[in-house]
Amino acid sequence: MDANYAMLKGRYDEEMRLCPVPLTADDIPISYEAITAQWLTAVLCATHASAEVTSLSLGPRDEGTSSRRRIHLHYNAAGQAAGL
Repeated sequence: MDANYAMLKGRYDEEMRLCPVPLTADDIPISYEAITAQWLTAVLCATHASAEVTSLSLGPRDEGTSSRRRIHLHYNAAGQAAGL
């Protein structure tokens, strides 16, 4: 194992251990499971007053040359009225 690989693996392992929870639009989730309704609200509802993501569910994994998953969202009444 070369030094660069060991460094990157160490940083990845540390991130997975700490499992930071994304809270603001500037945060990046480290996995699909780390995505929260609060983070989605910050990212998707910033221009819609009072709109919020109230819940989410993850669709099946689709692993190929990249990782994909559908994220099913539920909005509050303000989000629904805004057409989100």
